[in-house]
Amino acid sequence: METEIELTDVSNAAIWCSRGAQNNIDSFTLFRLSSDTFRCDCGTDGNSYPTIGWAGLFPRGVKIPIKAHGADFTVGDVRSRRTASATFTQAGGPLMLFASYFNGTSNNIQYPSRHRLYEFRVFREGQIVRRWVPVRTSGGVATVCDLMTGTTLEPLGGSFIAGPDFADYDLSVADQAWDGEQRHAPKPFVAATNRTTGVALELGRDYTVTYTNNAAEGWARAIASGIPGTAYEGQSASADFRVIRALTNGYERLEYLQGDGETALQTDYVPRPQTDTFTIDFKLRDLINPRGLVCARGGSSLNSWSLCWMPNQFRFDSYTNQVNWSLSSTITGDMRYKMKIAGATATCENGSKQTAPSSSATAGGPMMLLAYYNANDNNRAPVNAAAARIYGCHASRSGVMIHDWVPVRTPEGVVTLYDRITDELLPIKGTGKLIAGPVWEHEGPVVVPKGTFILFR
Repeated sequence: METEIELTDVSNAAIWCSRGAQNNIDSFTLFRLSSDTFRCDCGTDGNSYPTIGWAGLFPRGVKIPIKAHGADFTVGDVRSRRTASATFTQAGGPLMLFASYFNGTSNNIQYPSRHRLYEFRVFREGQIVRRWVPVRTSGGVATVCDLMTGTTLEPLGGSFIAGPDFADYDLSVADQAWDGEQRHAPKPFVAATNRTTGVALELGRDYTVTYTNNAAEGWARAIASGIPGTAYEGQSASADFRVIRALTNGYERLEYLQGDGETALQTDYVPRPQTDTFTIDFKLRDLINPRGLVCARGGSSLNSWSLCWMPNQFRFDSYTNQVNWSLSSTITGDMRYKMKIAGATATCENGSKQTAPSSSATAGGPMMLLAYYNANDNNRAPVNAAAARIYGCHASRSGVMIHDWVPVRTPEGVVTLYDRITDELLPIKGTGKLIAGPVWEHEGPVVVPKGTFILFR
């Protein structure tokens, strides 16, 4: 589910709720708290209603995109700090917007909200199945209409406050592949239609299209503007699309790869703790303690930089004299995290942070993922290999990204990490082989879906 909202002056309000026939059973509820943070609750029975995550502190009066998938959600650019078992997300009842169900699917509503809703989308297996946008009916009722089905939702309780009339729809264009060359920056075609007559407009005669942020990976925008002197002068509309670095050599992009407890990935990258920042996105899987996750080691244990999974927590080692310490928070096993390591400081996404009590390491050797090095840099056999899942990782030097590793499967069936900066695969070390996660749903041919139009009055 994806929505775009704006916060107003209301405390402890529900953004949406999906609930089965009884209180808290098979439910999935997103709350905005009085602290202007967001909390997501899931439940499988009346006695179990855990909070699976919360995200950030967000200002009022600003549009905020929210995305929820399974037991994970993201608000703006801030991902939830926890995830829960998929059994918590059966969501056996209908979806409610602006409030939560009080007790089951047909009882009173509770915790109604006053936020502004700009759009709400629901996807199933990558295909959009619901797309609600704000409308005012012929009878003057402000509500939302599903563009996929043409169904208008009937407000429960009171009435909604209508925002200003919206002259043009904002519609998304499909993801666009990009090879990294500035001259090849994607410029997807954006069709325009007169909303009243249904007549297609002609690009260059009736309207022009300009693009912003389309020569960089991430979100870009196509802006259609009516040409001066035409009937569409002064009108404009925009379509957001995502720019994705295309892979080469027939590699298949994976959502993640998973260690088998016997195998590791070796890099030629030697971190420089004074200027480098390394971030890894991973999920713990059935780990036996201890297990190494990241290690960059020189001769013996000196000049090293290591992250290890210990009983219910991470231990971060930054050696100059073989001193180590642990991140403070207790962390459960089957959760997805982002760990950031810079200098002699390691920070976990859930807020745990630890800094070396002595001078920082110099990391005199190359870095390994999913295991420790055995003894020193000259003996590169991995030990204490982890069965973690890696979704991606990257390294920056003085603010410039120098490595961007993503999970791939080669045409020969080898599962490893591919560096989109250097165009190199990481070699595999150990006695086993890495396990392939599912194919990444956003990779593949770029096709603008039918019905994606910019509409003018």
